[in-house]
Amino acid sequence: MRGIQWLVLCIGLCGLARGQETEGFERFPLRVSSKLPGREVEVDRGSGIRLQPGDTIVFETRDGVVLQGRVVKVLDRKSIVETVDVQTDIPLGTRGHALIPKARLRREETQEDVDPEGEAMEPEVDHDPWTRLEDDWTAKDPLLARIQPLRPEERDTRYGGRAYGIFEQRLDTQADRSELYMRTGTDLWMSNPFGRGGSLRLDMEVNRFNYDLPELGDDTGSNLRVDRFSYARGVNRYQPDRFDSGRFLVHAIPEQGLVDGVSASRRLPNGHSFGVSLGGLPEPNPRQDSGQDVGISAFYRWVADETERWTAAVALQKTWHNGSQDRDLIIAKTDWMPVNGWQMHANAWVDLYGSDDLGKGTGPELTRMYVSTRRDWSSKRGVHGAVSIQKYPSLLRDEFLLPAPDTVAREHVHRMSAGVWQQLDESRRLTLDGGVWEDDDDAGGDLDLGLDIEDFGLENGRLGVHLFQTRGEFSTHVGARVTVRQFLDQDQWSVLVETTKTVQDDFDPTADTFYQHRIRGTYQFQIDPDWQVSLFGEDTILEDDSSFLVGFQFDRSF
Repeated sequence: MRGIQWLVLCIGLCGLARGQETEGFERFPLRVSSKLPGREVEVDRGSGIRLQPGDTIVFETRDGVVLQGRVVKVLDRKSIVETVDVQTDIPLGTRGHALIPKARLRREETQEDVDPEGEAMEPEVDHDPWTRLEDDWTAKDPLLARIQPLRPEERDTRYGGRAYGIFEQRLDTQADRSELYMRTGTDLWMSNPFGRGGSLRLDMEVNRFNYDLPELGDDTGSNLRVDRFSYARGVNRYQPDRFDSGRFLVHAIPEQGLVDGVSASRRLPNGHSFGVSLGGLPEPNPRQDSGQDVGISAFYRWVADETERWTAAVALQKTWHNGSQDRDLIIAKTDWMPVNGWQMHANAWVDLYGSDDLGKGTGPELTRMYVSTRRDWSSKRGVHGAVSIQKYPSLLRDEFLLPAPDTVAREHVHRMSAGVWQQLDESRRLTLDGGVWEDDDDAGGDLDLGLDIEDFGLENGRLGVHLFQTRGEFSTHVGARVTVRQFLDQDQWSVLVETTKTVQDDFDPTADTFYQHRIRGTYQFQIDPDWQVSLFGEDTILEDDSSFLVGFQFDRSF
């Protein structure tokens, strides 16, 4: 139960850290549009929503994991974000939201009028006196006293989103193997689609693959994956109740994962909220099949005040697999997100087991926990850290390849990581990240030392030099990675060169050391403000074997 004690300690620290801030954040949705070397990703939001380096980004993966990142560079329509842990993998297309301080938005709006898309509006010009006068208005009344805001159902129907396509071809020279991947999809939103004030969301993708494996033959297939198809109503100034239907993540507790069903919740006058959900639970496979598993859950979310800088929530979930009782789960989380100072996110999954659960004793057990924290000082330096615990749950659900009973009982992965960064001057930034991990068979660690230089010789250029080492039970990897990027008016390009030396322990001495070299190049350009195309190629050389990847990606915003 040490993990539960960790979570309780985090909640207590949040309480001790409560400050005197009176304003919180506005949340702007975004998603990962490209994966970059190291622990960086690119998101599809930029300066239009007033993003600045150092801002916090919260990612929500499809399987319910919530992770944090930090903005390191902002462009017009995109930004580069680095994750807290160098080993964190955030898949392409992952949803999230940016946290923008409300004070910043209000301060900038007093300097210039801004439209919803982030473009400056035309300045006022002289004109003839107004011909229509408001006789009922007096100088003692507020300026907008007679203005009635539109209700959600009275607003015009609006829509937006993005469509994308990805093509990748990989060739292996030694084994004469080839792999072809094609993906195309859309992420569409629509407000007030039926004249009743709700919102519609569709996020879907079609995948097709072809494997040419001489030793096994050809394999071709395709699938349709629907990540989100939902309709939601409520939670506005007129309606404290919220209703969701379709395939969605429960908005207060996305850690529960996808639900095919319905959800209802209510926001109380003090800002707290509670709700229930009922429906099928899609399997975490490429097709996200649904029908074998159903679940019911209830949650309660607490907020410290209207700024929501400190929140906590707990959810209870009960599931059935093909009609048989399966899982009893408690999910708890807390977030401490002040505009200035230490920020923290923590969540935990606790399974309640009975005597019939394979490989488990009767009672509660911590199955998963993730705690992360970070602190920046005036965009000059910062620290961050994370702790994670992962165990096999005992499930009837087809979430994993069926493990042996002793594997369920003993398998675990514990990891702890930390990092610091220091802005040496206006152009140079030094980073140091490290982590240690332990499972039931082994223990190891990793270390990454990096130097990033802005405008190092290319206008709007960026040079990154990183040295890294990873050590496990059977092998040690030591390497260096150099990345060069340049940001042009509408385009950008990058080149990565990486060399890794691997030393294997307890192997044939004649084959215990080998080198791997990797080079990757990308070029992104805009056809017009709404169309972006990315071209990329990569060659990985391992001894006498070479694996070459080439592909492109297009994105259309609307």
